[in-house]
Amino acid sequence: MPGNIYAAVTIDTEFPVSWDNVEARLNSGNLARLSRNLAIPFTWMIKVSAQDERAVAEHFFSQVHPLLPQNHEVGLHVHFDDEHREQYIDSPEDRERLIRAGHETLKAFGCSPRTFRAGCLRLEPGDLDV
Repeated sequence: MPGNIYAAVTIDTEFPVSWDNVEARLNSGNLARLSRNLAIPFTWMIKVSAQDERAVAEHFFSQVHPLLPQNHEVGLHVHFDDEHREQYIDSPEDRERLIRAGHETLKAFGCSPRTFRAGCLRLEPGDLDV
């Protein structure tokens, strides 16, 4: 007989800034409804980027969060480049500002994230201090 089995499910909420992509918005609601029937709580990673610090969080907390079971958590998912991956934020001060802005955005919605991920595997050592 196997020992304990652990599972983690993270959902990246990387919706377009324009919100023209109706399918992405509908899928988030469908995932939220599906998650209510599972025994595994999800971690919903809320995207914050230099181009868009609020739109994803606004959509998530108004449309998706009300559908979630209470044991789900919210994490901060920061992108340090633009949507086309042409410009990259590498200044430690600018990265710190963006991480803190993302944290404050989530706090404004009553959430204190315990999970952090740098988008596109672009974590820098200084990010951990923030």
